[in-house]
Amino acid sequence: MSQNNANFTINELGKITPSGLEIAEFPQIRNAITQAMMDIYGNNIDVSSASADGQYINMEALIVNNMYKIIQNLYSNINPNTATG
Repeated sequence: MSQNNANFTINELGKITPSGLEIAEFPQIRNAITQAMMDIYGNNIDVSSASADGQYINMEALIVNNMYKIIQNLYSNINPNTATG
């Protein structure tokens, strides 16, 4: 139940709100990790997908995204109305 236009920080990629679970989508996760890397190493690092740093950021974002998708699946299966399987 994420908001596609919401900005997420590295510390708030997922949270439980009164309306349910809110998680960031892959592009938002990648942007948050990119911003955190730039905060550490400076704004002049190359984060394009052709660079090693960009590949590392994409890999980390994909891992985090997959973990949040698992949490989202578990969360939805707690509710009998949305449970599957």
